[in-house]
Amino acid sequence: MSHIASRAWQGVDQAAHRRMVPVWVSATHPLAGHGSVNVVDLVSWPLIGVGFPKVTSGIHDLRLPSQADASRFLAAGRIDRRLPSPPKVDVLAFRLRSLRPMKAFFSPHHAGHRPSQTFRHGRIVPNRDLPARADNILSALRADGHTLLGAAPHGMAPIAAIHTPEYLDFLRHAWGEWRKIEGASEDVFPYIFPVRGMDHGYPTSIVGRAGYHMHDCWAPIGQHTWDVATDSANLAVEAAEQVLAGERAVYALCRPSGHHAFADMGGGNCFLNNAAIAAQHMRQRFARVALIDVDVHHGNGSQGVFYRRDDVLFVSLHRDPVDYHPYFAGHAHERGEGNGRGFNLNLPLPKASGDEAFLAALETACVRIRAFEAEALVVSLGVDAHEADPTEGLKVTYDGFRRIGARLAGLNLPTVLVQEGGYNMDTIARCVAGALAGFEGRETTAA
Repeated sequence: MSHIASRAWQGVDQAAHRRMVPVWVSATHPLAGHGSVNVVDLVSWPLIGVGFPKVTSGIHDLRLPSQADASRFLAAGRIDRRLPSPPKVDVLAFRLRSLRPMKAFFSPHHAGHRPSQTFRHGRIVPNRDLPARADNILSALRADGHTLLGAAPHGMAPIAAIHTPEYLDFLRHAWGEWRKIEGASEDVFPYIFPVRGMDHGYPTSIVGRAGYHMHDCWAPIGQHTWDVATDSANLAVEAAEQVLAGERAVYALCRPSGHHAFADMGGGNCFLNNAAIAAQHMRQRFARVALIDVDVHHGNGSQGVFYRRDDVLFVSLHRDPVDYHPYFAGHAHERGEGNGRGFNLNLPLPKASGDEAFLAALETACVRIRAFEAEALVVSLGVDAHEADPTEGLKVTYDGFRRIGARLAGLNLPTVLVQEGGYNMDTIARCVAGALAGFEGRETTAA
């Protein structure tokens, strides 16, 4: 017989526990009342691979010592009758949690967006948003056994639910109009911007529109940027669709990233706000959605999108913007406006903060998400807070990202994880793989 230890997932961090294979059961199920159960007999189990049941609180996870034990558990149709008050097996109460790593969605077309240059510290320098970022992550996901899938087309409606018609029209046509300018650069680079309080007009020139719709020079628009950005957003929509259909957690390998994109502005290597689009899409079913951003940079675009709303809680953990990008947003006193007052939480961290400081802030974030009574979660999974990332903001380790993933899993919410930043080609894949493995309570093979 296989022995199964039953315990609450939240707060559990023992290495031996992590190595065991978890299966989920709702706290209302009779099994949750037993400290241990014995599984006997092998019969068919119809729910292998079926999505997360709609239980948003009081989840217990049952962990088994091995994959073989977990397989036998899934095949078990009866529980040892010697238990006091023997429970009736309710197949809808169970969820296999880690025999199959979560689905991951990607687009092979991401490499079509390959900006060669950007503007930093007064100089034209190589752009860090290289296709290798996504390629390296993809290799790690494949090695870890994730099911890698393309997304079904979802059209422009989910994107238009977040972004303005003017902005979408600009992104669609910007490169073609820019290239008509004699002597223009290969990519669109804005160089003149609205003055605060004097942005009442809307220019017709592509030069003026570029400055109106881009808030910095870090997001050059190339020939294929529009197509690649919409593909990236479509991945986030597909991940949200999967969760709406019952998957517990799904990862979207979005490139370009999105969290610096406002409803009508792009910047910081972002054009369409993938995480915000996913959060809005999940509102079809979930009344209250939390969006948490763990990128080293504040998600100023995501904050801007939801700043006046009370149905999406935005929480961001990031390097303090008093001396770091994006400088003008991400401060602790920014709490939302109007109906959104109190539904925005910024947790800025001092330069070079490491695992313990980040995880302490994450605990504060999780407490707020609990108080919000979120029904679903979107994670802006930037990994540029790693200690070796060239952005040099924070000092989170590989194990720190695993622990971040594990703590977010402890919220026990249907979750979409959306890729944001991470610019060290040698570390990005291991950081992402570690965060996903931590979320699922397993080890990663990425190195």
